[in-house]
Amino acid sequence: MKKNIMVLIQDATLLRGTERAAISLANALADFGHTVSVISVFSNDQTLAYPLSDGVEVRHLGIKREVQGSHLKRVFKLIGVIRALHPLFPRRAIVIASEDMLALAALFARQSSSLQIIAWEHLLHWDTARLVLLLRKLFFRFMSAVVVLNRDDMTYFKGIGVKNVYIIPNINSFPDIIKTSAVHRRLIAVGAHVQDKGFARLIQHAAPVLRNYPDWKLTIVGRDVPGSELTEIVKAEGVHNQTELLGPTRDISAIYLQSSICVVTSYRESFSLVITEAKSRGLPTLAYDCPAGPRELISDGIDGYLVNDGDVLTFRNRLHTLISDQNLRNEMSQAAALSAENYTAKQVYQLWKPLL
Repeated sequence: MKKNIMVLIQDATLLRGTERAAISLANALADFGHTVSVISVFSNDQTLAYPLSDGVEVRHLGIKREVQGSHLKRVFKLIGVIRALHPLFPRRAIVIASEDMLALAALFARQSSSLQIIAWEHLLHWDTARLVLLLRKLFFRFMSAVVVLNRDDMTYFKGIGVKNVYIIPNINSFPDIIKTSAVHRRLIAVGAHVQDKGFARLIQHAAPVLRNYPDWKLTIVGRDVPGSELTEIVKAEGVHNQTELLGPTRDISAIYLQSSICVVTSYRESFSLVITEAKSRGLPTLAYDCPAGPRELISDGIDGYLVNDGDVLTFRNRLHTLISDQNLRNEMSQAAALSAENYTAKQVYQLWKPLL
């Protein structure tokens, strides 16, 4: 049955994982026959970061964003979002809110209980302000459903009394699966240069192995890369001729296809679009088992390696194994591409379908 679905996101003009996942879901819902609109709360009428399918309407609310502030400022911001959403909501529809404060605003703004609110969580449950933690405990039980990305978050939400909690992975950023040849002598890491992504420790932990394989290269791609910090670490580790630091690109697929191993050394990941992107290009992933996304996505020893967080020696040993054994890379590449089928729009839509 065709449904009217509204997807709430913070800012459709930003190159970020949450926005990319939300746009991918909106496109999939529209492609499967639903009427879909995207409401971008903190943006004006600017160029979208990711393309929308034909027929998906986008509306920019233009509310001023305040990243930091007191609890009182956060309350006033929440009230402002509620006021902006209230006249937009019909009496009957489905609202998928891609962030907890947006879900709360939608819950308070609805005019009828026939308007279903689905809270779609993209951050780890503890990675938020204390005010949000309190509001969650009080009001998330009234959501039609809460969708999370990992088992840790499911356990948390059930523990605070939310009954309808579902684990649904994000749709892969790439619509197709194209396997790399696994002969390219390149490691790839992707993400914004923020502390959580662990790029500094990646360079430090990989450098001794790279020095033993001078024909291999590490490429890091993302927002605010290179940055002076990473450049200095690369020089200090003596791998400046083997390290490539690139800013964001809209054709990241091409770089994956010119790589053979994906490396993820984040300190925390609620999911990891990078791992599913790598899988769709047939790259095995070497990742630290940080909370909580990588363990949901990697089958250790089959399509990659999962290493205890911070176990540098094992990380280096696994990296050496992958670099030195092309047959192993080929086997893991095949397994990664096969696993990527779980994150296609068609497969993920089947998980969303019962909630709609």
